[in-house]
Amino acid sequence: MNCRRPTAYLILGALILAVGSLCGGCGDEGPGQPQDPQPQRVVAELEGAVSDVQLSAGVPSTLVFTLQLPPDLAPVTAAEIDVTATLDHVQVGGVPLWQLIARKVASLFGSADDLGATASIRIGDDPATVCESGIFYGPFTVSHGTSLVVSPETAVADGPTLQIINRGSMILCLTVTANFDAEFSVDAVAVDLAEGNCAAPEDFAGTWTGTYECGNSCGEPFGGDVTLTVTQDGDEASYVDQGGDTYTGLVCGDTFHFERVDDDEIERGTLTLDGPDTATKRSTWRSTTPPYCSGNCVDVLTRAGVGECPPLVITSGQPPDGSIGQLYYFEPTTSGGQGTVTRWAIPTEPIPGLETLSSGVLTGTPTAEAAGSWEVRVTVYDSCPQGGQTVNRSYTIVIGE
Repeated sequence: MNCRRPTAYLILGALILAVGSLCGGCGDEGPGQPQDPQPQRVVAELEGAVSDVQLSAGVPSTLVFTLQLPPDLAPVTAAEIDVTATLDHVQVGGVPLWQLIARKVASLFGSADDLGATASIRIGDDPATVCESGIFYGPFTVSHGTSLVVSPETAVADGPTLQIINRGSMILCLTVTANFDAEFSVDAVAVDLAEGNCAAPEDFAGTWTGTYECGNSCGEPFGGDVTLTVTQDGDEASYVDQGGDTYTGLVCGDTFHFERVDDDEIERGTLTLDGPDTATKRSTWRSTTPPYCSGNCVDVLTRAGVGECPPLVITSGQPPDGSIGQLYYFEPTTSGGQGTVTRWAIPTEPIPGLETLSSGVLTGTPTAEAAGSWEVRVTVYDSCPQGGQTVNRSYTIVIGE
């Protein structure tokens, strides 16, 4: 343990500079700035949190992670790190750093004068290129004598950096060279943010189609076709994707900031208009259960025009399994399509006790003879004037005792 705490301070110092770089010069940016901005406390999570990273003495180490801001923020005009609050999100060897602070430095480290490091930061919006072409800040020196010392203490953010932050997330490439071996973890940064004013919300409503690509810290990248159905009421908006997941957030000017949080995964990001009917979606996802995978995604999207047929998509997730003697209910859901959309959930073979209603809902009370696995086929079709669309999807449900 006697070599770990300084590196937690090192990463903290680097993050101070990364977020603190937003403070200088921000007050001169743009007409949306309030006359007397009042800061608010935000605990900004590091998506793809840094966990149990081992550094070797004298060897440069490069780490890439995402600082993700909440979706309800207006444009950021200034930001300042809170060191004490951020320490609550740093662990050393699995022990919260604030617990170590109360211990005597001499008993942990012996002579602290030999501890030190240098760090530099690049900021961008693409994890694949940020370390080579991101906006450079540094180098900074970090040392620990009787207290943490970071030099220089601040840096001024340029215009491109502010644009990246106001998209809702910032990719950080941190390069650290320490003269000691160490291990650390950090999952969030506490900052005080001052906000400007949002421009009038642009129109995002409609069906958007295109392709997506996502990174994956636990395996191969993945991607494919994507369909998003956006509904909007003023500056409040939500969308449903082709898998049936719902994302909610706020529209600020030409940017829709959104998030989805469930028991298994968190995803946050932005949908930004590139033109009247073209947009780019950038987001970061991370799992909330082991092995805690994460990645950044980019979608390239086009909105269906007036008179076109928005693609019809089945958004129902896996139907629930059932139990003998208990009421069962499954209602197919869709997005897209045009005109009247009709939905049916029909078992391939009759399931004793269940029936498909005229509304397309599969319901009833399974009997003892229904025990086992059953295939259910969902069929939906619309009345698009260019030619009706029909989509099918098969599911397997289990009726247990």
